[in-house]
Amino acid sequence: MILPFVKFFCKKKESEEQLSLMYEIQAAQRDMDQAFQNFEHAVDPSLIDSCIFDLNAAQMRYKYLMKRAKSISLSAFEPDALCFTETTVHF
Repeated sequence: MILPFVKFFCKKKESEEQLSLMYEIQAAQRDMDQAFQNFEHAVDPSLIDSCIFDLNAAQMRYKYLMKRAKSISLSAFEPDALCFTETTVHF
């Protein structure tokens, strides 16, 4: 029996800088999400100002990291660090 196009995962070879940058971008995305959630739940005017500052800071960090990623030609598909290889399996 032949099963065509069975997909297997293979690990991409990424440089240390690329992997580090991918993790930093993911952390920055989580920080932005958390800052936005904090902003949505803030009720005190002083706390709202603080949340706006935190959200702006998280967005600026994310923009910086994305510019850095672009400068080293890191694509949007690489954060998974996985690729698919198609092959045919014979039984």
